[in-house]
Amino acid sequence: MELPEIKEAVITYRISRLLAAWQFPSKVLGRIVRVPRGFVYDHESVPVIQGTSKRGGLVHDYLSRKDSAPVVSKLTAAKVYREIMTIQGNAWWRKWLKSSVVICWPGYFHKHTVFETYEEYTGKEEDDD
Repeated sequence: MELPEIKEAVITYRISRLLAAWQFPSKVLGRIVRVPRGFVYDHESVPVIQGTSKRGGLVHDYLSRKDSAPVVSKLTAAKVYREIMTIQGNAWWRKWLKSSVVICWPGYFHKHTVFETYEEYTGKEEDDD
């Protein structure tokens, strides 16, 4: 399976906004995950080996929001992240390391909403790098 490209506007080096809705059929969830246009996300915030699955980071960020569709547990969001990394051909150790980190990392899960603006999400103005 090939994952669709992400159409985005890069706001800062680590945060973007979707310019078009993005979706993929998740076997883990048994349904299509649809991330809406305008969604603000931080690519991959796992501090270890960043940048190997931007699509995985996008979906994980979406599923980590308190009003995503569907609303899932932290463990399920990590499993979907790992599912995308598997589709992309990431090494087994990278998939397990990164998905384990997002399960254990405190702080952000179910604290934000899907349609938060950049300012609400970061607490900064868009031109404040």
